[in-house]
Amino acid sequence: MLNSKRAYTIEIGLQSRFKQSHEEIRDAILQMDSYVLTQEALEQLIVLVPSEAEAEIVRGYLGRRDALGIAERFSLCLSPLPDLKKSHGTLPFQGRFLVRLTRA
Repeated sequence: MLNSKRAYTIEIGLQSRFKQSHEEIRDAILQMDSYVLTQEALEQLIVLVPSEAEAEIVRGYLGRRDALGIAERFSLCLSPLPDLKKSHGTLPFQGRFLVRLTRA
């Protein structure tokens, strides 16, 4: 479904940085969990989250979820979140703010 190069980038990024399930990552985003979403994790996540076009593609999938690749399952899990790519531009700022707040 997704471009093979993009899917590979997502898979490698998820495997190298995130040990949580796709659902746990989604929940951390919704809760702004600074334990999971460290500054470094946020910067990597910005690259991995699906664009609106990618989210549309996976939302249109009607087959079995277990037949999807890792990147497609991740994109499908995050696809209900609105404008995730746009809102993630503020996440590194929020991450830096939380770090500074905890140091104060």
